[in-house]
Amino acid sequence: IIPSPIVSSTHCYIWTIQFDDTTIPLTYLKDTSLNGCFVEGVRIGKGKYKLLEHGDTIEIRDALKLQYNLQDCYVDSLEVDLEDLEDQDDGDWRVLPRCIGVGTFGRVSEYQNKVVLKSHKLYAVKLMNLDTTVKNRLRLESSILSKLAHPNIIKILREVIRSCSQVRIYQNLAIGGDLFSYLSQDQKILQPISESESLLMSFQILQALSYLHLKGVVHRDLKLDNILIMDVPIKYPYVVLADFGIAKQNLPLSYSQAREFSNSQLMYTVVGTAEYAAPEINLLGKRKEKVYLTEEEKTRGYDEKVDVWSLGIIVHILLSGVSPFYSESVDVILLKVNKGKLDFRSSQWVNVSSSAKNFISMCLTLDPMRRLNVEGCLKHEWLNK
Repeated sequence: IIPSPIVSSTHCYIWTIQFDDTTIPLTYLKDTSLNGCFVEGVRIGKGKYKLLEHGDTIEIRDALKLQYNLQDCYVDSLEVDLEDLEDQDDGDWRVLPRCIGVGTFGRVSEYQNKVVLKSHKLYAVKLMNLDTTVKNRLRLESSILSKLAHPNIIKILREVIRSCSQVRIYQNLAIGGDLFSYLSQDQKILQPISESESLLMSFQILQALSYLHLKGVVHRDLKLDNILIMDVPIKYPYVVLADFGIAKQNLPLSYSQAREFSNSQLMYTVVGTAEYAAPEINLLGKRKEKVYLTEEEKTRGYDEKVDVWSLGIIVHILLSGVSPFYSESVDVILLKVNKGKLDFRSSQWVNVSSSAKNFISMCLTLDPMRRLNVEGCLKHEWLNK
């Protein structure tokens, strides 16, 4: 508590996001005050935020002054190696040497619009070296996202292909990190959140999925890491879906409708993350391994309800801190998923409502014909408390 009349009840938020132990932590300050926060003598402005740099002076005039410093172990690694970039600028956009994530297909760094520098507005850019697989996946993601406009889906602002060596996708920056980081704050294990907060997150995800499915898009890789927090990572955050690199588009028919007309409307590619993947996707993997399947299973594809299964896994984790089918062995995960056995008897579930448990069970129904679709989820008792 700062005993000063110029300090607001919540004057600012300061928080840190770190992708993993190999990346430098990113610390943000968001000004929520009437009288202002100053970083290096520059007022941030109410509702705006600033990425803090090592050595920055933070000041509340006539009340508080402090300096932000990184831990010694990070100071020598401040400069991210960007030698593979032909140059850092794309017209009015300036790529900053600050890494906010490293993925299978490249690096995600921040970029800043030089024209609106005074607004402290930051965005994100995916920087990826091109080969055929990477290029096709990234162009797919860009193609899908450029056609979508929904408040709970990450917004693509621009795509740039730089000669034959690199492609960049510019998008809004999720300053709150991802949902996995949110649940594991200051802990090595995931922590459950309240049922009301879980419900609000689930509603936002369902709004995005409803929009996607109506547009004929199936995400196919829904997981904690691909749900981003767009603002301060405090209770009841605003979330969006991201990473559409293995999404499938132009699928206007549901499973039952597709079965009636043609199997060509179903999907058959083994994709996604085993821990979150629906059993019908895993069966396709087993088919490739020549495991014995029934005649019906041999011709079974999958539809948009695989996203609902993944949502059920996410909600289970939100409410309990436990992934229902997790194992360090992928083979064990697949075995557990294909059995689909849920256990709500542990202590984590004591204070969770029966309607929430039923919602999870309906999302994690093995038979996709009996599993809820997104519209069914939105009509479920739990979402309409």
